[in-house]
Amino acid sequence: IDGHGAPLPAPNAAPFEAATAAEHAGTYQSAAFGPITVATAGSNPTITIAGKTETLTPIWRDTYSFPYEPWGTSIIVTFWRDAGRVKYVVSRAFVGTKG
Repeated sequence: IDGHGAPLPAPNAAPFEAATAAEHAGTYQSAAFGPITVATAGSNPTITIAGKTETLTPIWRDTYSFPYEPWGTSIIVTFWRDAGRVKYVVSRAFVGTKG
């Protein structure tokens, strides 16, 4: 409940711009994980990292999460822009530069 007594929105009700999701697609090079591929398959973008493909769940604009089984946790990734174009995929575990 917010400060006015109204219920809070559902966690995934945050603004997400599906039109920009295609801008995230591509291959990124990471020193920690090697090539990381982001693809759009219909409305569900995917990430392939360390040979495993997972669905990216939108959180907020250029930010997603995905389950990473080897660590038994979810990883949050944000796509960073340079001069308006997506150039990096960033998480607490890696940084990838779009090739």
